[in-house]
Amino acid sequence: MKLSVVIVNYNVRFFLSQCLASVQKASEGLEVEVFVVDNNSTDGSYAMLRDSFPWINLIANHENVGFSKANNQAIRKVKGEYILLLNPDTIVQEDTFSKVIAFMDGHPKAGGLGVRMIDGGGNFLPESKRGFPTPLASFYKIFGFTRLFPRSRVFSRYYLGHLPEDETNRIDVLAGAFMLLRKETLEQTGLLDETFFMYGEDIDLSYRIQHAGYENYYFPETTIIHYKGESTRKGSFNYVRLFYKAMLIFVRKHYLTSGARLFSLLVRLAIFFRAFLSLLKRGLAWLWKPLVDALLMFAGFSWLVPVWGKIAHGPGYYPEDLLQTVIPFYVLLFVFALALSGAYHRRWRVHGFFRSWFTAVLVLLVAYSLMSENMRFSRAIILMGAGWGLLTLLSARLLMAKLGWMNYPAGKEKSRRIVSVGSRNQNQKVREILVQQGTRSQWLGSVVLNEEDETGDTLGTLAQLPEIVRINGVDEVVYCAEDVPTGEMIRSMARVSSQSIRFRIYNSREGFFIASHSANDAGDLILFDINAISLPENRRRKRTLDVSISALGFILSPFLFPFIKSKKNYLSNIFNVLKGNRTWVGYSAEEAETDIELPVLLPGVLSCADRTTELKDLGDVKKINTLYAKDYRIWNDLEIIRRNISKLGNTTSDDTIPEE
Repeated sequence: MKLSVVIVNYNVRFFLSQCLASVQKASEGLEVEVFVVDNNSTDGSYAMLRDSFPWINLIANHENVGFSKANNQAIRKVKGEYILLLNPDTIVQEDTFSKVIAFMDGHPKAGGLGVRMIDGGGNFLPESKRGFPTPLASFYKIFGFTRLFPRSRVFSRYYLGHLPEDETNRIDVLAGAFMLLRKETLEQTGLLDETFFMYGEDIDLSYRIQHAGYENYYFPETTIIHYKGESTRKGSFNYVRLFYKAMLIFVRKHYLTSGARLFSLLVRLAIFFRAFLSLLKRGLAWLWKPLVDALLMFAGFSWLVPVWGKIAHGPGYYPEDLLQTVIPFYVLLFVFALALSGAYHRRWRVHGFFRSWFTAVLVLLVAYSLMSENMRFSRAIILMGAGWGLLTLLSARLLMAKLGWMNYPAGKEKSRRIVSVGSRNQNQKVREILVQQGTRSQWLGSVVLNEEDETGDTLGTLAQLPEIVRINGVDEVVYCAEDVPTGEMIRSMARVSSQSIRFRIYNSREGFFIASHSANDAGDLILFDINAISLPENRRRKRTLDVSISALGFILSPFLFPFIKSKKNYLSNIFNVLKGNRTWVGYSAEEAETDIELPVLLPGVLSCADRTTELKDLGDVKKINTLYAKDYRIWNDLEIIRRNISKLGNTTSDDTIPEE
């Protein structure tokens, strides 16, 4: 066996599917075995691997044991001369394996090898080649010198910025996303250090490879796409905690014993400082919208109070401390009510903002009526301030969307001009999906691979893509993975990436698109067929309905008991729904276990299939579940509950489905 590929997966099922498809193509004509270790994913990965990729060696863990331990599980079983540790959110070229194997065969001192990586936007990823995070190199990176001087041999040692990205060179650190290792090297260095749960294990192993007398190489003659689709998102608290903890482990392990205690102390302080800044940045990214709203509201009240006081009562009517004590309280209460009603969600709608504003006004008026006399100064100012808020806050949102500082309202996004690359059949599928979903996009036409495939409605060939993009003002290019070789895809992305184009890859087998628009973005996933129930606003509405029905059901239980078959289970269901363990309406129990393409829901007391009695077979249930997920409305849940009051004591959503 020449090559053993090891992939660790945790909740990135769709990225993994695309990765394995590319691995399968790259393995043609070679002796390759593939191991996938699933770290107890909850997104249907196991069933997908079992059904769609029976040729892999699957190791299914019952808990998330971490990246290092999971890799070691597979490494102990492999037979290949070379071992490739590959991330599931990558796509390799058709010739990647043959090229890297040939290089390793020709360089017996090479213990490890990494390749050139680009993100989903076609941009080079600097972590493709790295130096060791020595105390000084880490200091330069943490305090921003690396970003200021990206080509400096001194300040950019962390990313080896002085080395050209298109030249093969010896490097210090291999990237964990693509880490090709010689098996005999691993036998000398030992496996991955399981002290590192996630992040840092690649640096540690690279360090040990060099100390064992081998060399690490950066090999840019083949390129892979790395979407960064990890479940731990960059910038999240968990990411910061795990990443900087890994850096500390590495520094303690390899530098405290070499006379670098002072440097290590400085680096540890810098790491904590950087972690604090990362968390602060994330907090500000969420807080800036409420802060802007609060400032606008306070400015409005600051103007309204003296003006209205002068008009209605005469100059100096309201005390000066009103703006310092009472008004800030009402402003904060208003903004807090906006937040609770979903006004600061990333995906927002104009009518949703109106609803949030109305909710905030009601909260403000109720609070005003309950306040002591010294806090109740003028109901008219409260109402005028609310009107001011509606005008200025909505205008500010629309202006910031126009300036690109925040998203457009859902349904009002700038129309995107899209072309798709692939065969005529695949291009037609992309067009149909865009039309079916009603997205704000304009499909300009198809791009084919060769001149002989051109027809009257094609825009040109893949070789002409840069000109097609420029002439037609294209915003987005969709590659059909079934037709376009990965190598061609990567080369064409490089030719047009300077034009700020968004790239997506369409997988027709499972009906999804994947993309990542920058090195700092985690890869995103778009399931065009089923998405309504996954929208945060619908999740929020469904949860609100569950809590409301539970509370109402408990209050009315004496009147409902005569109609409910299992009274004991009914009360148990109420408390389970309130605790968030169940939902009143879910998928058909049987279908929820078998159809892994549906968005995840809590187990249902009732089933969406309870809406009708005309179920002929399992296929009907699949259609009903799909429609429920795609066209979710809370009114559908209410109708199902109304029709099935007697079943509210169910232990499961027990649909009666004829056997096939």
